[in-house]
Amino acid sequence: MPKTFFTYTGIIEALTGLGLLIFNATVTRVLLGTELQGNVEIVLAMVAGAAILSIAFLSWLSRTNSITLVSLMVLLLYNFAVSIILLYAALGLEFKGIPLWGTIAFHLFQTVQCGILLKRQKLSTDRKGYQVEK
Repeated sequence: MPKTFFTYTGIIEALTGLGLLIFNATVTRVLLGTELQGNVEIVLAMVAGAAILSIAFLSWLSRTNSITLVSLMVLLLYNFAVSIILLYAALGLEFKGIPLWGTIAFHLFQTVQCGILLKRQKLSTDRKGYQVEK
């Protein structure tokens, strides 16, 4: 199950990251329902795209690597933070992008999924973090 999780996470986050790097104004307009107003916002969107692309890279490498436990912890923090930030954008800042609510739901789902996978992973490792044979 972690392999499937890391695979679809890697693909979705890579598409989002590349979109923010290359088509930042369009992705922002579609996702948040607002326009980028200046150069600072464009640069910040591109930095966000690079960070999201890094998450995609981590996820993709974690499909076949032994860093699963650390990767799940990183993705748990990332998805929880993104959920809260986007929820604030929708409710507090009144961003109106229709896909925004789907994105919030996706990251909340990912948060729960990470928690479940992390718990399973911790149950199958010893105190030093090594995989226990079952």
